[in-house]
Amino acid sequence: VGLPDSKDIKWTRHAADMLGLNLNLKIIQPDDLDAYLQKTIYVLEESDPLKAVIGLPIYAACEFIKDNGIHVAFAGQGADEIFGGYAKYLNLEPNMINDALYHDVKNLYHTNLERDNMIAMANSIDLRLPYLYPKLVRFAFSIPATLKIFHGERKYILRKAALELGLPRDIALRSKKAIQYSTGVKKHVEKIAKKKGYTLSKY
Repeated sequence: VGLPDSKDIKWTRHAADMLGLNLNLKIIQPDDLDAYLQKTIYVLEESDPLKAVIGLPIYAACEFIKDNGIHVAFAGQGADEIFGGYAKYLNLEPNMINDALYHDVKNLYHTNLERDNMIAMANSIDLRLPYLYPKLVRFAFSIPATLKIFHGERKYILRKAALELGLPRDIALRSKKAIQYSTGVKKHVEKIAKKKGYTLSKY
């Protein structure tokens, strides 16, 4: 899912070509953003700008999945929280990283999962979260923090596992991009708001 010129669309095509996978893309046109924004805010029952621009591409993806007759979807939520994927962890001492990760896992429902679950349910999608399988979470917290962030590389052990499993380096080592940026949604919604004389928050 993404705007026509977005990084996610380009990278997904590239990854599918490398892996020989069939690919179904949902291209969001700039003219569709207003309608998606309204749908997303209606489902979330609040107009927090960050939740809205993150939720919009998730809404578009869930709608697309439903339109293709699929009712169960997998999402990668939790990987950043158990394997050290966020930039904020880079500034922590190794002995503090797992405590910070644990705090973020405990609060994951309020920060991300509630939003995603509401959007999935609104589209009749059963959202599955493999990275939050309890055995995997427990295992992840038994791994030293120095294997999660190694020489400034986040999710180090997860990337190493991906390479061991045979994923191309382009995919396994790709830098993390937040969904609101990689899909192009935030940039284009801000453009719409600016044209109408609003900041993103006011819009």
